[in-house]
Amino acid sequence: MKVLVVDDDSMVRFLLHSHISRAFPGCKVKFAMNGADAVDKVEEFRPDVMFLDIKMPVMDGISALRRIKQLSPETNVIMCSSEEDEASINNSLLLGACDYIPKPFSKDRVLTTLLKYL
Repeated sequence: MKVLVVDDDSMVRFLLHSHISRAFPGCKVKFAMNGADAVDKVEEFRPDVMFLDIKMPVMDGISALRRIKQLSPETNVIMCSSEEDEASINNSLLLGACDYIPKPFSKDRVLTTLLKYL
């Protein structure tokens, strides 16, 4: 299993990596710090699942999602955000995201959501 974690906050990246690596020891986890970086990583890494922050510099999660679903439609994208912006959440689901989890998130929520898309 391959997971790409996309977030501009290093602590969020660390926590997601920690939760996923402990629960799934054989899982490969890579990181991206913004949407543009995520698009580049998707082409080379082809993740099964991606956690994608909505609000990021350089390229936001919605713009990245559009491009990612063109490059890798089979990747299950789980949107994440600390802001409950219903328009962005609904838009991301319409664009092909499979789920949304709000920040801050619990370990259980991350792993339960991840298990649905493996």
